[in-house]
Amino acid sequence: MTATKQHKKVILVGDGAVGSSYAFALVNQGIAQELGIIEIPQLFNKAVGDAEDLSHALAFTSPKKSTQLNTKTVQTLTL
Repeated sequence: MTATKQHKKVILVGDGAVGSSYAFALVNQGIAQELGIIEIPQLFNKAVGDAEDLSHALAFTSPKKSTQLNTKTVQTLTL
């Protein structure tokens, strides 16, 4: 029997105070190997800054896993 490797991905919608804290906890605890942050265009620069901060913190997390941090924008929906 061979062991299968699981690649865990998390998509974070909204990078406010709670979202950025959640992203930090995910990276700090090594829960996900890939983290995507989706944010509206008005707050895109904050999401990019948070992603850069998280990528710099990877060197100090205990599980040394390869982690990708991605940022994407979404259009604001008008109802």
